[in-house]
Amino acid sequence: MFRLVPKHTMRFLHANIRSFRNNLDKLTRQLEIFEPDIFGLNETHFEMDMDFDTFKTPTSYYNHSNHVFRIKNDTRSPPLSGTSVFSNDSIKVTLISKSSDHEIINCKVSNDSEKINLIYAYLSPSSNKAQVLNFYKQVITLTNKTQKSERVLIIGDLNAKNNNIYPTTSPCYSGEILAKILNGEQDSNLPSCKRQLTNLVKYPTRRQGSTKTC
Repeated sequence: MFRLVPKHTMRFLHANIRSFRNNLDKLTRQLEIFEPDIFGLNETHFEMDMDFDTFKTPTSYYNHSNHVFRIKNDTRSPPLSGTSVFSNDSIKVTLISKSSDHEIINCKVSNDSEKINLIYAYLSPSSNKAQVLNFYKQVITLTNKTQKSERVLIIGDLNAKNNNIYPTTSPCYSGEILAKILNGEQDSNLPSCKRQLTNLVKYPTRRQGSTKTC
């Protein structure tokens, strides 16, 4: 199997898995194909008291993980769905923070040649405007704490539909806010983002059943 990038470059994989338990076999195949150093999952449906030994991730990934757990009988709206970040033995991971209000995991990740401030997040499509603003406020705050010697990488399902990001027939408030941030525009409800965010993946591969779309 050929690696698509030099070995010293960290490889990331992201998926909205919509139940880790139900899709572990599919995830295992993706890990074997892409060999990521770090992978993150949204909508894991992990709960604090689950028996993780019954469905561990392949090889050593499971030994290096951080989670925002789903809560049983969660009365908040929207409820937490579960977000996790896993890494292999070759990566040094230092957990900086986990948000209890939103599903945001902030880690410093590094190998021999790279240092990255990783912000892995999930924003529910049913979040109201106040929740969307609070979510992006936290993301911007974490971004602004990135040291000049580090890159910042924001990954996750942000449910940010906006024609300036990718063509959509149903734009939303999250997409409106994210488009402003990416364009360097200031929103009066948010702190200014001190880092210029670039290299947006505008057309992520999306699979639903046997159908692949963007």
